[in-house]
Amino acid sequence: MEIENRDHILSVIKWLSLINVVPTRAAILYTEFVTKWEKEEQLLDSELEEMVSSGLISRSNETYSLTAEGRRLSQQNVARAFGAWMITCEHSAAYRELCKQVYGGNRCQFNAVTQAQLEKLLTVLNLSECQSILDMGCGTGALTEYFADHINGHVTGIDFSSEAVKFAQERTLEKQNRLSFQVMDIDEIAFPSNRFDTVLSIDTLYFVNDLDKMLNAIRYSLKEQGRMGIFYSPKISIGEPREMLYPENTVLAKALEKCGMTFKTWDFTADEEEMWKQMVKIANELKNLFIDEGNLAIYEDRISEATSELELFKMEQKRRYLFYAWL
Repeated sequence: MEIENRDHILSVIKWLSLINVVPTRAAILYTEFVTKWEKEEQLLDSELEEMVSSGLISRSNETYSLTAEGRRLSQQNVARAFGAWMITCEHSAAYRELCKQVYGGNRCQFNAVTQAQLEKLLTVLNLSECQSILDMGCGTGALTEYFADHINGHVTGIDFSSEAVKFAQERTLEKQNRLSFQVMDIDEIAFPSNRFDTVLSIDTLYFVNDLDKMLNAIRYSLKEQGRMGIFYSPKISIGEPREMLYPENTVLAKALEKCGMTFKTWDFTADEEEMWKQMVKIANELKNLFIDEGNLAIYEDRISEATSELELFKMEQKRRYLFYAWL
């Protein structure tokens, strides 16, 4: 079995599961990321059989799923690839300029948090210098650094990518007295009790496998009057009732209630939709700069995501909220 083929199939099965598509052979065969299999169906079959035999995936009737070892390996591959991608974007002058114009500040981010949203978050949380703060899914750490600079206090950033964390540590070496980073999967949060006053989650909860488990781990790490600031954009599929997009009906709201947290929300739907419109406009204006850098892939990635997100807004299948939750 070729490692490249193995990793590709693991990523596709994980991706299909995340978007609620049953990972059948046909789905794997025709997923846009693996069109190579359309001409090599026999190779795909042999790779799938070998991966079942080696314990990386399991098969029930025509459906494939990742085993524990397959999930571990897939997560490792995703972390490595995404870390390398974020660092590439950090080094791109075109991407830095794109972030500056679209988000209102260059923080080399891959989320939907504009400057207006950040300011509202800081107002709601009223962060102070004496607080201990956790930033989940910090990436290369620019937003984490922004929070630390704003309050002149201590912020811990965690991310599943060791490459991104190492980059963040090296870039902020002179601020290590109030800024720290460590590798940690948000599915496996492990901090002692009464560790943090505030936990921040900026567009990270979509990637959690067990939201109840993760929130209980966060609840355990919070101090007596601890709270969370969460930016979250729920989506629905065609045919699902739009009431599911109401903040109190979201998966996140139900999970917060289940773990004993109260919450309040603010609607930033219009702000996010405008942000994606600006992403298309500004990215197109900077396209030649991306090409000159040899970073056309970054441009294409931003245009592709913005286009798909705007379609969701057009179909009224998505909204955006700031959740403020407390014990």
